[in-house]
Amino acid sequence: MASDRRLKVTIQLKSPLIVTARQVGFVGESETYIPGRVLRGAVARIAAQEGKDLNRLFDRPDAPRFGHAYAGRKPPVGILPLTARTCKRWSGFRRDAQDDDRHGVWDTLVSQVSGDDGTEARCPRCGQGTTPWGGRPYVAIRLGGQWRYVSPTPITQRIGRTAVARERGAVADRLLYTLEVLSQVMDRDELEDSGEPLKATAKFHALVWVDGADPWPWDRWLESVHHLGGDRSRGLGWVTVEVEAEDYTGQNVANAAAALSAGTPSPPGERAPDAMSLLDRILAFNQVLYAFLSEGDERRRYWYFTLDLQSDAVLGDVRGARYQVEPADLGLPPSVERVWSLAGYTQTWGWSDAWGLPKPLLPALAAGSTFLFRVPLGDKELAREVLERSALLEREGLGQKREEGLGWVQVCTPFHLETEVRE
Repeated sequence: MASDRRLKVTIQLKSPLIVTARQVGFVGESETYIPGRVLRGAVARIAAQEGKDLNRLFDRPDAPRFGHAYAGRKPPVGILPLTARTCKRWSGFRRDAQDDDRHGVWDTLVSQVSGDDGTEARCPRCGQGTTPWGGRPYVAIRLGGQWRYVSPTPITQRIGRTAVARERGAVADRLLYTLEVLSQVMDRDELEDSGEPLKATAKFHALVWVDGADPWPWDRWLESVHHLGGDRSRGLGWVTVEVEAEDYTGQNVANAAAALSAGTPSPPGERAPDAMSLLDRILAFNQVLYAFLSEGDERRRYWYFTLDLQSDAVLGDVRGARYQVEPADLGLPPSVERVWSLAGYTQTWGWSDAWGLPKPLLPALAAGSTFLFRVPLGDKELAREVLERSALLEREGLGQKREEGLGWVQVCTPFHLETEVRE
């Protein structure tokens, strides 16, 4: 798919939203984000109302890819890798330099790869043990003259409902159930001057990749979406959607390929984490990693890149599921090697309005899973191939059901540069 048009989608909640993650007894628990399949289904309903052939729109190799929508005042930089860790007792991002309730989050990939076992790291502030903190979206904000990361979360609430007896069309006796919903308010993961947590109207941000030659009005259909999720007949799921379209233009990789193949990565000056390009991220990651390796270390004969899952990924074929990512899966030659990984495992599912049935339960790699690859120095053409392929992977994704938000990836997510807690 030659995806070269990107739609930045902002969804604002006007009423509580339910996107069921799982059913526990009589309680339906909600996701904390809006899956791409939900947004895709809402657009499909609008296109169907206009008499469009849904097979022609969605059942094709170059169909649009709908990403998951995450809460925040602005789009997330990415999903925290599973190598991110925090204090087991005082966990979370520090919200300012005086925040004593949280001891910060940092990344352990570079320390683990360079020889220091970061999984056994102690909290740098209190010496307590640490716990994984990956799989969450993270947003970059400017605070006190420097960049900080926060992880906004929607506030959930529970609503009681009574079942309706089909025979009488009235409330059934002794049949109650509970819905967990996302409220119209989110926790910004920031502090007011008084020290109280800041709240804001819940907004979610997603990306939709569309082929530049696609003639269909995807941006208009997206802005026509006014309901998402379940229980719409009871007033849930009212939303407004705004879309900003931009054309994607690839970068000239020649200079970066030359620097990487020579083992002299030098990224440009400091940039906002959410403004770093693919080449900026790869160059900065190698610069940080080389700083942890001694001059004579044999590992300096390679340059490196990570593949970080931004959503759950379903890999495999008729022979069964797979839980590792190999260079061949990325379309790269055998001279590129996977040297390290930290993966989580989960299951994906969904509901099909067209079928009126649940979708199949599929095993998957969890969002935040990280895979580290190395490329030999001295081969500029190989470096160029890897960089161009990396750009394609970020647009097209990996594995099955990419059009529903699964298999989205980021190469060298900026959080790998956070080898220490930001004060």
